[in-house]
Amino acid sequence: SPHELFQAVNKMPSLLELHLPWCNLATLPPSSPFLNITSLSVLDLSLNYFHSSIPSWLFNMSTLTKLYLSSSSLKGPISSMLRRWNLCKIQHLDLSSNDLIVDITEMIEALSCSNQSLEHLDLSDNQLTGKLPHSLGQFISLYDLDLSIYSENSHTGVSGPIPTSIGNLSNLGSLYLDNNMMNGTIPESIGKLTNLYSLDLLDNYWEAVKLAQHFLTGLDTKIP
Repeated sequence: SPHELFQAVNKMPSLLELHLPWCNLATLPPSSPFLNITSLSVLDLSLNYFHSSIPSWLFNMSTLTKLYLSSSSLKGPISSMLRRWNLCKIQHLDLSSNDLIVDITEMIEALSCSNQSLEHLDLSDNQLTGKLPHSLGQFISLYDLDLSIYSENSHTGVSGPIPTSIGNLSNLGSLYLDNNMMNGTIPESIGKLTNLYSLDLLDNYWEAVKLAQHFLTGLDTKIP
């Protein structure tokens, strides 16, 4: 059972990585099962069948650098947990393909303590709301940002414009914002992103699209 499995894992205090994807795990403990583990860096619980909300202890593991929870039938709002956020060393965070209600404004603010370390943020295919805040430009290590929504029946999505501060993300390689409810003009500051190789802005409500041709050369681009 998951309870016995986590009990056994907790007897390994020096554990650095725990990979349990696709293990038919059906429940997550309500309180942390890793009380004896002081240096866990990587936790992968993706592709399981939890059918529950994310327990707050998952966002309170201060040693984590990589947390993978994609496609695990997780649901519900995570706002209350963000107030107790302690993932200040996080580099990779993948919550994709669940049924989580995520306010992107609150999420970016909660992640602010990791704005030097965060490299990959994937919240795609959840119930996303809110707007991208100006503070997004502080995440100078960010390489992949995926906020796309694949479900054609989704009635939610990130709204508002792309903040001009996105031009500060000099390491950004891929940006996926497709099938949201964003609007406004696409900022010229995107042209500063010289490492960007993949950009998808389809199925939003952009007012105008004017991107310099030299910027688009060699870029895998999907824009209206």
